[in-house]
Amino acid sequence: MNQPNNDALTNGAKPKGFLAQMRLMRMVMESIYFEKEAVTPVSNEDKRPEVWKGLLGVIAIALVQTLLLALWVGRDNRQLDASEIAALSNAQYYSQTLAKGDIMGMLKSPPSADGLPAAPFYYWTLVPVVRHWPAKAVGAAMMLNSFYILLLCASVYLIVRRCRINQAALLAAAIVSSLPFVLESAQRISPDLALIAFTAGTYATFIWTEEFRTPVWTYLWGLCSLAGLLTSWAFPVCVFPVLNMLPYGMLSHVTRSLIMRVFFACLGIYALWLLTNFSGLALWFTAHIMPALAAFDSSRLMQHLPEHVYAVLGNMRWYAYKSVDALQLPFALASVALGAWFFTARFAAFPFRTDIAYWFGAPLVLLSVFSVRETAFYLPSLTGCAVACAVMLPPPLRLAAWPALAVFSLAYQAGILLPAHIYIKGRPVAVWEGRQASRSGANFDSMLASLRGLPPAANGAEAVVAVVKSPSVKPYYLNWRASRLGVSGVTFIDESSSPAVYPELLLAPVDTSTQALAARFGDIANPAGWFAAVYEKKSQYQFDNGESAVLYAQRKFPAQPYPSGRLALKTMSLGGLTVNEVELELGPWNAQKQVYDWAKVAFGVVYSGQAEIYGIRLQLKDIAFTVDDVGRTNAIKVLKLAALKVEDASISDRFAIEYLPRLVAGLQQFKVAFGGAPPASGEPPQNNPDADIAAVEGKYRDVQFSGKAYIKKDAASGGIAVTFKTLRMGGFSLPDFMLAHVRYDIPAKASLERPFAVYVDEISYISSMLSIHSRM
Repeated sequence: MNQPNNDALTNGAKPKGFLAQMRLMRMVMESIYFEKEAVTPVSNEDKRPEVWKGLLGVIAIALVQTLLLALWVGRDNRQLDASEIAALSNAQYYSQTLAKGDIMGMLKSPPSADGLPAAPFYYWTLVPVVRHWPAKAVGAAMMLNSFYILLLCASVYLIVRRCRINQAALLAAAIVSSLPFVLESAQRISPDLALIAFTAGTYATFIWTEEFRTPVWTYLWGLCSLAGLLTSWAFPVCVFPVLNMLPYGMLSHVTRSLIMRVFFACLGIYALWLLTNFSGLALWFTAHIMPALAAFDSSRLMQHLPEHVYAVLGNMRWYAYKSVDALQLPFALASVALGAWFFTARFAAFPFRTDIAYWFGAPLVLLSVFSVRETAFYLPSLTGCAVACAVMLPPPLRLAAWPALAVFSLAYQAGILLPAHIYIKGRPVAVWEGRQASRSGANFDSMLASLRGLPPAANGAEAVVAVVKSPSVKPYYLNWRASRLGVSGVTFIDESSSPAVYPELLLAPVDTSTQALAARFGDIANPAGWFAAVYEKKSQYQFDNGESAVLYAQRKFPAQPYPSGRLALKTMSLGGLTVNEVELELGPWNAQKQVYDWAKVAFGVVYSGQAEIYGIRLQLKDIAFTVDDVGRTNAIKVLKLAALKVEDASISDRFAIEYLPRLVAGLQQFKVAFGGAPPASGEPPQNNPDADIAAVEGKYRDVQFSGKAYIKKDAASGGIAVTFKTLRMGGFSLPDFMLAHVRYDIPAKASLERPFAVYVDEISYISSMLSIHSRM
């Protein structure tokens, strides 16, 4: 195939055509710059000593990056975000589980925000941090990322060193440790960097296995695969191209035993973890994966093929933009130029460039086809750019690259690299996306220390401080910081809409403008309203960042506000529900608790849009109201409430049709029928098998679904449990073994967001109504 060009060179004939001349010029340049590297022996025996010497250089590179990371950690005083707090909380959960000696419990993942069980490996590595350095957990957790930097650098070094000299391999390690998204991941408490490192480690060990013929590297490949699987759900997508060699390895008698002993043994541990968390997986599969599978029904796909193709191209364009943002413009331009040369090189071709192409391109295609726009799934593939840049960067430029990388890493980790952008067709493209270390974060320690010993809430649980939404005060960070300082008995929540049921309320930031307060907090801004009558200022705090907050506490009411007995109220607000013409019966007043021992509420019907609730009768325990005039509109608000029992209430199917689409994003054209088809007599027939079932149908994320659900009281928890008899979405039906785990619970016990318990005795269906009853 290359003979014509070779003849042209030996005979002195000039190749014809522009492309032929460019190809010849490129070959000449490659032969000049990469001749020594292209003829380097590739056997393990010839280069084993140099490889281990090169790993010492990798350790030096990782150590320098660790020192620069320490520079960032020492200057950063920001509040952690929710995901970082969740990471430390997960580590604390595993630390407590390990302290109990529950080894199998280490496989049980704690609940996560999206319902998907969290992969545990990264949090396992955080356990020594939260156990031995609790006061310095943030800095120690970030410094743990230096281990993953070392693993990433070593992996990329080994990939290049497999058939290139040490200078190129060490440069690859330096480049990958200086990529902006790697530096940014190292500055956070997140499994993202671990995912990037284990993905690179899996590719490196796979390349060195020599198609699973080398036992040591095959063992390491299995361990990297297991660690990656237990680190992130994105790992199978990132290493998908490597898995295509498994069938070949399983068919070969030479390699089959190694794979069986290593990879499948590790896969067994992973399967055990999946089985331990199967219930959470079933719920997540139903809400996320099942709609995606239904959307790709073959007949539906062929009917809308042009739209799908356009969507795939749009996803690829989105990932292209995100890749440029993650690499930032200088690294992106170098990756495009040197990557194109890398994949088209003729004289200095890299033997494993097909693996690098799969590493980079397969996740892009897979995620684009299934319309998954998650940057975390694609970031690990961008580290292949370091391989391409190091291999194809001409040796004269390699010496200049070292100081440039060092200066960039120093400026980035020191927080002195100011962000710079250019605009292409109106879209900002990052030239440098420097991050500034926060030196003036708010110091909440004095405030937290003053909150020790707050009185408990009305239900006997720990005191709750409701934090009205503020950009400078994050409740999850306050809770974590309080646990670090040993401040127990107080919990912060984010509450802006109905704060009256909480004994303490923190308003931040303080704004003296009544209009601004009214826009943010509603009637809290009205001095003559219920807020001024109920709450009094307790203390004010000034934070290090210049902002302030005021802590309010409910006033004490020694006198009984209303006499015991029956009252007729024009308006009453209960849990965000405002009703008119209410009959209220008050029990005896408990002067010590400042509450009524019990109260009964009854009203006929609540209208909201097209939904109705009929015949409501409630029994309330340990309840207190505002002290405003009873005759005034919107004057009655519930201040304290320990428990609520629903004695009677009937909800029409129109109530579910009206409200459920508001609660569940993506729910369209929703329909529900309680108790099956309503008979003419108005009573369900005795032999109707669906008499206690709610039939539902509609669209979820543009995919048609239908099912039959049981809505019953859960005898164990006392709450309401929703389970399914059938569930079908598009052309897919959920199998019975998964259907048994698809369960949604509405707990009866009090929670932070709802600080009172709700009790229900029985639920039944009458025609198209769902009726709730409780025994007296």
